[in-house]
Amino acid sequence: MKLKTKSVGSYVRNMPQNTSDDTTANTSYIITLVEDGDDLILPLPDEILKNLDWNEGDDLEWSIINSVITLKKAQ
Repeated sequence: MKLKTKSVGSYVRNMPQNTSDDTTANTSYIITLVEDGDDLILPLPDEILKNLDWNEGDDLEWSIINSVITLKKAQ
């Protein structure tokens, strides 16, 4: 399958093909970071929080590998 890009006046990068064995449907969201002083807040949609059993105030761990950001609930 050939990936398609469309130029809209800025750099467009193809996302790597999903190699996960996860069988759930992929859903995309566009989220705007909220500034709080020197901090940035990532407001996650309620649907994501519910599906992952995350709650407001939970601590999350994040990592960046090959330009992919991964979030998981801190143990």
